[in-house]
Amino acid sequence: MNNQLDIKSMFSAHVLDEKGIHLCDLIRGNARFLAWCIQQFVPAGPNQTLALRHLEDCVMRANKGISEEYPIKAEESPLAMVLAEKGLKFDCKAFAETMTSLVEQLPEGNK
Repeated sequence: MNNQLDIKSMFSAHVLDEKGIHLCDLIRGNARFLAWCIQQFVPAGPNQTLALRHLEDCVMRANKGISEEYPIKAEESPLAMVLAEKGLKFDCKAFAETMTSLVEQLPEGNK
């Protein structure tokens, strides 16, 4: 069994399709209400702060799970659509290679 984490996926941008966007908005809206409740009813201090931080982490984890389940296809991305309107094609692989090359050219302290 391979227990290694998928680093590439962990640190990739995941663009959502319409259903994913709706689900994340639903979770964020409910989390905002819960955050408001925590601010209203939990005395200010370390416990309130921790509760809000954990809620924030919870929402981020939920959104990440949704983004991995409902990804948008590269050809449906906003960038691809703009390029298509201009008669151009978005090449994901070439874009990724270009970005990797640019990052590799950064000074050590900026990577």
